[in-house]
Amino acid sequence: RIGGGVRALPGLRWASVAAACATMKATLVGITVVCATSFLVFFSYMSMQNLESSLRPGTGTTAVGVLYFAIICGTPLAPKVINALGRKRALVLSACTYVAFIASNLYPVWQVMMPAAVVLGLGGAIFWPTTLSLIKHFSVKHAEAVGGDKSKCLDRFSSAFWGSFQFSQLAGSVMIYLIFQGKDDKGGGGAVERAADLLAV
Repeated sequence: RIGGGVRALPGLRWASVAAACATMKATLVGITVVCATSFLVFFSYMSMQNLESSLRPGTGTTAVGVLYFAIICGTPLAPKVINALGRKRALVLSACTYVAFIASNLYPVWQVMMPAAVVLGLGGAIFWPTTLSLIKHFSVKHAEAVGGDKSKCLDRFSSAFWGSFQFSQLAGSVMIYLIFQGKDDKGGGGAVERAADLLAV
């Protein structure tokens, strides 16, 4: 009661509740953005990667091998890049490298696809640690806001992410079926047309 402390408590409680609600909303929006980014990126990329051996048996398959080798080489540098750019900028930058690789299939020659594969490999080395770091960050903040268990919240957020990732591959397979349906695969023009369809997505 001294100094009006009791009268101030309700206001403090409402401020605390409002802050918790704002944090909860921000974390839900954040994990939704991460899941949507994953879905859109791999919806097109995994579809294109699965087609490389069919559309471009030489250059395409070699590019896929190069990009995974680049991921291995770029992984040790990922923490420094993420710390320098911040998680949000790192996620956007690394997602753009996937778009660049898909775009390289519009002109599928060695001089274009190999550099694009290296760029994607370095971007992929940044994308995955950034994504997992953001999932953990949002889950911890959400658990603190609602007063829940952090490990259980991390499990829920991780499940949401992996669900969106797996669904992107299912949706991508359906899209590939629709793109190829009724189209003739003869000639290089068809391959470029399909790459353009994937890039548009």
